[in-house]
Amino acid sequence: MLPCPFHIITGYDCPFCGSQRAAMCFIQGNILEGLEYNYALVVMIPLCVIFVLIEFFNKKHRFDSLQRVVYHKWAKIGYGIAFVTWWIVRNLP
Repeated sequence: MLPCPFHIITGYDCPFCGSQRAAMCFIQGNILEGLEYNYALVVMIPLCVIFVLIEFFNKKHRFDSLQRVVYHKWAKIGYGIAFVTWWIVRNLP
């Protein structure tokens, strides 16, 4: 696995630290072990699936209402708040 440059430089975990190991555990079927590496993947994976649906499979405008919700200004602010909160919480002793 590739080491996290942020962790190497600062000694703190970034929001994505452990994601590679967690993804490998998920692929191998070790879901609980994967969650221990990065709990945020529980939210990030479904959100990424939604983004892919909207970007690549919305040619017939089936997901327009979902797109309005996911790309809304307040949703983006919520993503940022969740990102920073996770970053802080995972580095608490």
